[in-house]
Amino acid sequence: MRRALLLLQLLAVLHAQTDIDGYLLSLGLPSGLESLTIRFTAPQRDAKKKILLREGETFTLPGDAFLGQPPSVSWDSETEDDKYALLMFDQDAPRPVSKDGPGKFSPWLHWFVLNCRSTADSGHTLYDYEAPTPPLHTGPHRYILVLFKQLKPGQLSGYTQRRREKWPLKEFMEDNLNALMPVAATFFRAQTAEDDPKSPGYKSEL
Repeated sequence: MRRALLLLQLLAVLHAQTDIDGYLLSLGLPSGLESLTIRFTAPQRDAKKKILLREGETFTLPGDAFLGQPPSVSWDSETEDDKYALLMFDQDAPRPVSKDGPGKFSPWLHWFVLNCRSTADSGHTLYDYEAPTPPLHTGPHRYILVLFKQLKPGQLSGYTQRRREKWPLKEFMEDNLNALMPVAATFFRAQTAEDDPKSPGYKSEL
């Protein structure tokens, strides 16, 4: 029974990853990367509750207000001297175009942390966390997080002062081909209540 449950969970992750694999491949990233462990913190009456992200999970705003704070992201570091870089971006800004293609303003950079050890909060932030804010009536947006292992000092000049809109992720990766190795990725979706058919705030454009 336990083995069957684990297999179902693995298949669910693999199925979810196909929703971003095409876009990642277009950026030069390999498919089938390991999944990241991500937890959002939801305020409770007496304590704070940790919400473990499931690959491809959809959140609805403004109800899921915990998206406004950076999540806790962790991974297994091979050695205590290893360093990692974490990037988060929206594939679908300002609205989804296709399964594998980017939106007109994508990739929209939402977070960039460098020199991390085994958690995102152990690193140096280059771009502060920007909460997901999908526009009304654009449907669910895919927010992708990719973890890179830093193999050696890389090229940052020309990238740290760029606008978040259409951030040159592909060019950044090409300039750092020998300095950064992709090791893990995951994603979630976020939408407004007006775009969620199950929400009382849902409003059809028709």
